[in-house]
Amino acid sequence: MLEFRFIFGNNGYEISKDMRKSIFADELGYTCICDEYEDKSYHFVGYEKTQQISVGRLTPLGERAFKISYIGIKKDYRRQYVGDLIVRALADKAVALGGTSLFAEVPADVQKFFEFEDFEIYGDKFTKDSKEHVMMKKDLLKTHKCRGCSK
Repeated sequence: MLEFRFIFGNNGYEISKDMRKSIFADELGYTCICDEYEDKSYHFVGYEKTQQISVGRLTPLGERAFKISYIGIKKDYRRQYVGDLIVRALADKAVALGGTSLFAEVPADVQKFFEFEDFEIYGDKFTKDSKEHVMMKKDLLKTHKCRGCSK
């Protein structure tokens, strides 16, 4: 059974940093896996039993805007809708905190996933850690079509 929880601030960073290093630095080659917003962010961690399987971070940008700073999932759990659960949980948390907009710096190879999650391109492509990215935005006030519906 999967279990997820939000942990605010540095405690959340401490719990998520090893998995972040494993996924983002070791596997994907990113050079920067932490920043000055760790203590101001909501860290989302997922477990199966006692094994950590996923991490994510929601960072406030202002009163009504939030940013998904990253989402990481252990290889064995990818393509099993864990990413969908994380994005929805981060969006729900942003709404609960009064958010109306949700942003994400998205690597080009996962842009389609974020489009499936109702994000739209917001700006030009850019390079980060030698990888092409695009800024994307989700309007949290907009009612989105049910993915299971054909209408």
